[in-house]
Amino acid sequence: MTQSDQVIIDSNDPPLNWKDVKEIIETNRLELLKRSKSCMQQYRDFKDDLSRRGISRTAILLGDDLHWAKVDSNYQILETYLKPSSPKLLNSADDICIILNRFPYHFTPDIVHLIVWTKVHIENDADSDKGDISKYTRDLIDLYIDKTFVQNLGLSRDNIVWFRNWSALQSIKDLSHIHVLTKGLDEAQLRQILGTPGCPLNEEDYKKLIN
Repeated sequence: MTQSDQVIIDSNDPPLNWKDVKEIIETNRLELLKRSKSCMQQYRDFKDDLSRRGISRTAILLGDDLHWAKVDSNYQILETYLKPSSPKLLNSADDICIILNRFPYHFTPDIVHLIVWTKVHIENDADSDKGDISKYTRDLIDLYIDKTFVQNLGLSRDNIVWFRNWSALQSIKDLSHIHVLTKGLDEAQLRQILGTPGCPLNEEDYKKLIN
């Protein structure tokens, strides 16, 4: 098991509400984000089933969820489409895809757990002993989140938080991704965003961050 697999709460514990979630993210105490026992068991059953069938989680992710790979009937990867179209993070629509988290943390029902996957690797901050990201990368992701969820979908910025797990907490390390938590995202907005790249950053956006 990875460190993140071991983070479980008792089935009788109440789910994390929006106030809890915001406090955890704002204080960067990501180790407090937990799955329920039932969800964790589903996750382990899913992994065990794939293992028995000789299928990797990466094959399911790339073949079914992101459509960034060609797989055969046994989910063996035949070809991948992982070469970034742009070297810049969150710049090309071909390099980004937003999906639901199959096994979300234990949140109240008004919280939707999305994941933004990117072909461009999100570099760790060399000065972070936890494998966290730099201020520049954080500002860049913040801008993407604002464009995609506030300007595009019309959500309140107060109803959106995001994080990238530290290296030690990542269950899938092969492909970079960002967790996005939203409060009050309705079905129409969810349909509008799922399977899309959101709103990629343009050259003017990068200039804003440098200046």
